[in-house]
Amino acid sequence: MLAQSTLGQINIQPPKFITQIVGVDLNEGERAHFEAKLEPTNDSTLRVEWYHNGKPLISGSRYIATHDFGFVSLDILYVYPEDAGEYACIAKSQHGLDITRTTIKIRGKPTLNFQTQLPEGLSQGVQRLTQTEETYKR
Repeated sequence: MLAQSTLGQINIQPPKFITQIVGVDLNEGERAHFEAKLEPTNDSTLRVEWYHNGKPLISGSRYIATHDFGFVSLDILYVYPEDAGEYACIAKSQHGLDITRTTIKIRGKPTLNFQTQLPEGLSQGVQRLTQTEETYKR
């Protein structure tokens, strides 16, 4: 991937990430942001693609991908536990490719606890309240 092409007087090199994307640990509902610097900036054939766990990431209302002037970024507006895993950014051109990747971990929100939080001795009191409520409903 060290070969260079010449278009007029411009030397085009294979894509190269100058900085790498960095992994994060997030809570469910928080925003994820990945960014990296990429060269060359003057290659019109350069394409940037994002992947999540090896599958192409489809742009949607939560995902905002940017590629401008050697800067690439991906923003996930709010994350869910299923967004955890490996993220990869692949820069491709007719001159070669380069990849940067990282992982993110997401802590889900606690689930609802339907168990009584009363001490064991008071659990019969809850049953009595329920029975009393049933008698008033009749």
